[in-house]
Amino acid sequence: MNLKNRLAKLESKNTALKPKPIYIHFQGVRGDGSEPELLGYEIALRGKETRIMRLAGESVDDFQCRCKDIVPTPSGSHVLIFMPIHAW
Repeated sequence: MNLKNRLAKLESKNTALKPKPIYIHFQGVRGDGSEPELLGYEIALRGKETRIMRLAGESVDDFQCRCKDIVPTPSGSHVLIFMPIHAW
């Protein structure tokens, strides 16, 4: 097979690939105030647990956006689950 045919075959495979979804789920967030104050989130990536703490005066929405930016996006299809850390 010559180089031109090989490249055409590779290009056809690349266009057939579909992006794999990344799902981000924040556990335990309710808007009704029935939970204690959210202090941070804990997430396990590649067998390592990471804690991200909320800044003073930071809203929950801003904090969740910051969490998405901090955590590296894994390759492939994954679900990122953020477990809450509450003040009891």
